[in-house]
Amino acid sequence: MKKVCVSFGNGCPRSLQDATLIVKYFRMNGWEITTKFQHADIVVLFGCAFTQKYENETLALLKAVNKKMKKGNKLILSGCISGINPERAVEAFNVIALKRKQFNQLDDIINAKKKINEIPLPNDFSEYQEDLFNSFSAFDKFLVEQDLQSLRTSANKIFHTLKNKGFSSLKNKFKKVVVHGPQEESISYKGEAIYNIRVATGCLDECSYCAIRFYCGSVKSVPLTELLKIFDEGLANGYTLFRLLGEDVGCWGQDIGTDITELLGEMMKRDVPFRLIIDDFSPRWLNQYFPVLLELITKNKSKFEYIGIPVQSGSDKILKSMKRLYKANEALECISSIHAKVPELKLGCHILIGFPGEEETDFEDTINFVNAAGLSNIIVYSYSDRPHTKASLLTDKITDKVIQDRMRRAKAAIAKLNE
Repeated sequence: MKKVCVSFGNGCPRSLQDATLIVKYFRMNGWEITTKFQHADIVVLFGCAFTQKYENETLALLKAVNKKMKKGNKLILSGCISGINPERAVEAFNVIALKRKQFNQLDDIINAKKKINEIPLPNDFSEYQEDLFNSFSAFDKFLVEQDLQSLRTSANKIFHTLKNKGFSSLKNKFKKVVVHGPQEESISYKGEAIYNIRVATGCLDECSYCAIRFYCGSVKSVPLTELLKIFDEGLANGYTLFRLLGEDVGCWGQDIGTDITELLGEMMKRDVPFRLIIDDFSPRWLNQYFPVLLELITKNKSKFEYIGIPVQSGSDKILKSMKRLYKANEALECISSIHAKVPELKLGCHILIGFPGEEETDFEDTINFVNAAGLSNIIVYSYSDRPHTKASLLTDKITDKVIQDRMRRAKAAIAKLNE
């Protein structure tokens, strides 16, 4: 029996769902799933390239995989890196890069009897946890982390650890290393199983800094009847916690003559206990449909667990340059109104630090936004040029020194909020 190793190196829950589909696909075509790269006839690695940091990490993971694989066997790369900067991986490791919409090429590669387009997406990721997350040993992860740092620094650390504490302490160090993979919340939420429903792929925005659209394309919404069928199946199987997945859940329906309020409204009609997690709901759509959304949330308080609102900046000047189609005060008013009506609902956001042209006053506007919004979860990340994006062509770049200082100050401000 032929063997495949599908490994989730790093990425988001959307990419993780793609990875679970690939495992399911190979299994349904009679392949054995292995977690050993050296035993696999085909290795499929999922990697991220949302920022330069994650792209570098994915390349380091590829290097580790390449060292263990049998020569001549196929190495397939997926995840958003396959649409953002596949050339770098192809040149370095001769991989086959497959974007989500290219998965059907696997049918020819393995002469599949069960075509990938015939297989429904898995909904409970916990069933695939053992298959996807056990390929890299603690020592592999240690080497990957060191590959991302100065070789001299790495050698000195190893030498001093061996000299002063012995090999056993070095083994303990390996166990502490964590490569940036999915958070525990990608699999479960506070120990509770999550039933994941992909409502759409792609988005409608053309944010100047974001290259993910080169991987996922424009929005393609799953029809309402199909989504409600999947939702009802989850309820019938005893799930009570659901996560709606999409590059921008808020733009669901724009391509099929409806909008997100209809989907949420239909889901709320189910007279059984359940809760929703929505990771990515752009302020653009939150603002556009806010009166109806606020009423839905207010009338169904117990059914909304968490909403992630990627605001990105508190400066209107920066939001305009990012090509984000809303203003900071519009997002803040929506968030404040939700807090006033449903204070128990958890809200989160993403903040991008160091976008080209970001002056100190723009940074301060962002910190003021964070202080005023009262969010329960804030993810802060630093700007880096991404291939083929409009932002990468801007000339007023912020120095690494300034970005790191602002990152430090932003994290300190957020930590203070959590005290």
